[in-house]
Order: sequence, then structure tokens, then C-alpha cells
Amino acid sequence: MKNPFITNERKIFCEHCNYVIVEPYPEDSICPNCQKFSSNILEALSKSKRNNLEDKKSQYDSVTRTPSSEINGVRTKPELSDEDITDEYIKFYGITSVEMNQIFSSNEKFTYLLDLTHNLNFLATGFLGGVLDKMLLITEETGEDKCLFLKKNNIIYVICGMFTEKKGKRILNQLSLDYDSLIRKGNVNSSKITTKLKSFQNFIRENLGRDRILTNKEIPYLDECLRVDYIGLSSISTGVVSLLLDEHQELKIEVPDGIKHTEKEHEFKEDNLTARIEAISSNTQGMTLAYPRWIAVRIKFQKYRFLTFKEYPNDYFLYLLTEGNLDKIQNVEDKIAPLLSDVISQPFKGDLKPFNELKNTLKDLFRGIPGNKF
Repeated sequence: MKNPFITNERKIFCEHCNYVIVEPYPEDSICPNCQKFSSNILEALSKSKRNNLEDKKSQYDSVTRTPSSEINGVRTKPELSDEDITDEYIKFYGITSVEMNQIFSSNEKFTYLLDLTHNLNFLATGFLGGVLDKMLLITEETGEDKCLFLKKNNIIYVICGMFTEKKGKRILNQLSLDYDSLIRKGNVNSSKITTKLKSFQNFIRENLGRDRILTNKEIPYLDECLRVDYIGLSSISTGVVSLLLDEHQELKIEVPDGIKHTEKEHEFKEDNLTARIEAISSNTQGMTLAYPRWIAVRIKFQKYRFLTFKEYPNDYFLYLLTEGNLDKIQNVEDKIAPLLSDVISQPFKGDLKPFNELKNTLKDLFRGIPGNKF
């Protein structure tokens, strides 16, 4: 989807002051008028570089004979496929603390991502029992946006845009190093931090443009399977199905002493999970006008727990808590989807009977799946 601030291939507007900017765009992505960092300039620069790369690819493809094709032992230049040419960008990078003190925001338009980071960090360290790692947002503006997080010494660093995980982690690590270096010098205020970190976009631009062939693939998951621990279905922030499958009680859900080890304990955990997930869903949509496709929490090295969201007609959302290999999530959703078709065919009107029947059907389904693994 096109950015509305980019009016044509050569002219854009600053999202802060609506100043018109034409090529050549400022290399530091700072608006000449308001002197603020502009993600629109950065995006236009990235697009321009991508077009240049495509031109080079076209020129390369037009060559039918090269010395390497005539001489044995001469290495052939690798071809650039369409998959190798990606429209990468970072529209936001920021720093906050676990105590909810916002330290730096590269773009005021997306500062809400720092507020969201606080809430997600609480979720990750709470019942998910891990460290907030990454998220995929489904947006109307760009289709998909990735968010990566890095937590060090009670400081959380976040970037948002579209990039491979390898490049994103490299950029996050450098952001943390730059901030640490700045703090160690002492006598630092918010103005100095802002001035210093605005120039960080130069590092971003350099890293998005390099290693295109080597790093265009995502980091693979070590687990071969995906285990399902919870299934939830909601309609307009009202939970209608809540099914906890966590047989080994790996989710950290606090239970009041009065109902521990009773038949009400399982029901309490289901209701508690549903309420927390609904809060995260509505909070994210309210802040970002987008919904998370998934949120990933790292529980060990290359071992992840996921909270996934799947949108259905009539304002229904399917929530899954899983652990393992996220590449298998489509298999899980495809298995569940036929069971949902009848109940989601019309908006929820308050009658829970068909949803209670659905819950029993889901129980029967997973009884036949060893270890709830896909």
C-alpha cells in the first residue's frame, strides 16, 4: 500500500510539517524545514536505492555473454531474483525503560509504540514467562510491520518497519551500544540524547542496503513442532470460547489460595487468560489502529512462546497460545477453521450455547492430537 505522504516518485511531504521535499532527498532524513527526523524521507531513500538495484539487475540481465561464460574456472556472478530485492525500511526506532520512562522516539507519530512496548513487556514477563522479542502488526497503511525488541539493563529498545530479523537484530544491538556509550560519558540530558540518536538513521540506511543476498532469509526455528496450550475466540472484545490445554502448567497464572487444587482452578485460569489476551488485543488496536498477527516471547535460546491472532468475519478473533515453530501455525488454524464456520457465520448476539458446543468439539479434536503438537 502506498504511503499517502509520497505523492509521486520524486516529491514527498514531511509528516511533521507538510513541507514539500523533492529529490535529491536529504541523506540524513532530516526535514529541511522543521529539522525533525522524517520516516517518509527515509522510506523514499530506501525506495530509491531499491529502484537503483532493480536497474542494475535489469542491466545485468541484458548481458547474454560474459568472459566467465567463455573461460572455464571463472566464477559466475550470482543472479538477483525478485525475492532478493525487498522494500526494506524502518519507520520508527525508540528507547524506553521498564519503569515506563520514555527516553527517545525517532518519530512522534509512532511514539505510541513505546507505550505499547510497556504493556507487551508486562505480558511477556508475566504469564508468558519470557522476554519480549518480536511482533508482527497487520496495518491498513503498509499491510505488515515488524517490531523487534531488545531488553538490556532495564532498558528496552524497539524498531518497527519491514526488514529481515538478522538485519533488525544488528540494528537493535548497535542502537543499544550507541545509547550505552552516550550514557557512560555522563552529563547527558534528553536534548543531547535526541541530537545524538537522530543520526543513528545513517547506520540504519547503511545496514538495510547491504548483505542483501546473504541475509534475505529469516532465522529458522529450532523446534520442529508447534504445541498448542490455549485456544480463545472472541467477538468485539467479548470472550465466547476459552479452552486451556496446558497439561504441564508451563504458563504462569497466579491462582487465589481459595480455589487452588479445586475444580474451579482450571476455569479460573481460562477466564484469566481470556481477560488478559482481550486487554492486549484491544489495547494494541486502540493504540495502533492495527492488530497483532503474532507476539513472540523468548523463553530460552531460540525457543519461543507465541500469542497469535487470526481475524474472521463478523468481528471474530481466534487467539492461540503456542510454543515451538511458528511456521506451523497455519496448520493449526487450518485444522480449527472448519469447526468455526457455523458459529462465526453471524455476529454474536449473546447466546453462548453454540460456543459451548464448539468448546467441547475442540476438546475432542485435541484429545486425538498427541501432546497437542503440530
